[in-house]
Amino acid sequence: MTHTIPQAVEMAEVAKETNRLVQVGSQSLSMTSTHKAKELVASGQIGNVYMVQASIFRPSAIGAWRYPVPPDASPQTVDWERYLGNATPRPFDAQRFFQFRNWWDYGTGIAGDEYVHLLSRVHYVLGVQFPHTATATGGIFKWTGDREVPDIHNTVYDYGKFHAVVLANLASNWDPGEIVRFCGDMGTVELTEWSANLVPYNPVEAYSYPLESWPKDTKDMFIAAHKNDPLADIGTARQQPQRKKESFPQKEEGTEDHIRNFFESIKSRQQPIENVEFGLGTAVACHLANISYIKKQPVLWDAEKRVARLMA
Repeated sequence: MTHTIPQAVEMAEVAKETNRLVQVGSQSLSMTSTHKAKELVASGQIGNVYMVQASIFRPSAIGAWRYPVPPDASPQTVDWERYLGNATPRPFDAQRFFQFRNWWDYGTGIAGDEYVHLLSRVHYVLGVQFPHTATATGGIFKWTGDREVPDIHNTVYDYGKFHAVVLANLASNWDPGEIVRFCGDMGTVELTEWSANLVPYNPVEAYSYPLESWPKDTKDMFIAAHKNDPLADIGTARQQPQRKKESFPQKEEGTEDHIRNFFESIKSRQQPIENVEFGLGTAVACHLANISYIKKQPVLWDAEKRVARLMA
């Protein structure tokens, strides 16, 4: 079975056909910390990135989109029919209007609201557009009775050269903010909303543990053969120069720079930092997470035909 993502695909196609400059969110792409992360990864300081860990935890009522409903909300103060558009017809419901993200008819849940910020940074730093596959799980655990979308929604993406795991939790735990970790074989770059952090690895091969069970003669032979191994804990590993963690603070929130980039793009006629094709890639990844969650199956993205296919 195939699934189309018409609005996002059509917007990209129309922008290309009409040669229009289109910028999309999110502002995280214009954060100085995001650019620093791209620089750190591109310079090879963390080696090859095989895994990305991204998370968002917001276990509060407002974080779960249970926004307050104004007491004067009524069919006289809300244009309910225009709001519904082509969604399922139903009587006026102020909760569905002011807390729209909680229903599939009006929003795209955690993926559309939160994944997009995390994955925009992943795609930009690692220079990718689409994931190959997405496998999602989750459910409604705490905020029952007022939503269709999950309050816990976790997804594993396969990008071919690396995997990305997105953990989203509106029900429990407390690790506020948006965190993205690029895990390389020589270190990790961690992005928060306030900084970029370089955490180098100081590798040590802990041979002492498996050698505990060896006969003394065999153990002594191995130690003698590896005494000059710079990574071995029986050699000179502890004497090697130790790389230290570095932190680069985020100077501005990003929105101002994002808007500034758009105006500069209009003047120069150059593509903005987050053009519509880039935005399409992130939107597709978010939709794949929702399709996989709803259908309870892994989803494959056909980048050539631009359709999603359920995997057996």
